[in-house]
Amino acid sequence: MHRNFPRSPRALLGAASVAALLSGCTVGPDFERPAAPADQAYDNAAMPGTTAKADVHGGEAQHLAVGADIPGEWWSLFRSPALDQLIRQALAANPDLKAADATLRQAQELAAADRGALFPSVDASANGQREKIAASQTGIPGYAPVYNLANASVSVSYTVDVFGGVQRTIEASDAAADYQRWQREAQVLTLTSNIVTTAVQEASLRAQIGATHEIIDAEAHQLDVINRQFTLGGASKNDILSQQALLAQARATLPALEKQLAQQRHLLATLAGNTPAQGAAAEFELEKLTLPTELPLSLPAKLVE
Repeated sequence: MHRNFPRSPRALLGAASVAALLSGCTVGPDFERPAAPADQAYDNAAMPGTTAKADVHGGEAQHLAVGADIPGEWWSLFRSPALDQLIRQALAANPDLKAADATLRQAQELAAADRGALFPSVDASANGQREKIAASQTGIPGYAPVYNLANASVSVSYTVDVFGGVQRTIEASDAAADYQRWQREAQVLTLTSNIVTTAVQEASLRAQIGATHEIIDAEAHQLDVINRQFTLGGASKNDILSQQALLAQARATLPALEKQLAQQRHLLATLAGNTPAQGAAAEFELEKLTLPTELPLSLPAKLVE
């Protein structure tokens, strides 16, 4: 038999109040990402499309690509096999990256475990019992039966996420995993940028040392010319002393440059996972490094994002 009961206003008001109370008890507000600034340039001045060029190695004009993305293996743009090999070695041997990998795996596993709360929990158990009845209890001489009893049970439970606490926990775990992933990316970027910077500095120091040797040779040759002129009476002793001072000044700059080169070599070996005594396998020169032809141009805020 079906009967229709009248709905009183008081009952409807109570149901609406309960629904509003439950919706108001939801854990935390939904995150809304703030809008980024609409600016696409540093200022309102027009940006040039290319850089200036020079008639030297590496002096080719570079094109500015506004809004272009930087490739993950950005160091490959220098087209140096030795640099690529050194960075691969450093990424494989760096202990900080290994620790970051382990931390990232832990965060990802914790996030996966928290997502398991959305699924039913199943618990199963089984037990067996074997019992032999004494003949004195059965009342039948010589009859002692054996009883086997097996029990099995399965229980299924499910957590109803009424207030969104489980979902917020999952969101927090996913955010923690993302944070660890970007922390690792930051360590990779720091390591690779330090290696590239050190390699370029090493190449620059080698070029400076080479130019200094050329200057020393030129100053020494000029000193020989002045000595011959002095023998022939075409130069004074003061000219010889001045040229000797210039030669000594040029030679005095060489040890400082060689020391800086040794420091860069030691730093490069350390970044690659070796000791300074082992050294870095490659030696870098400016002629073996090629500047990228396309330069991505974006705001620092875009890089941070």
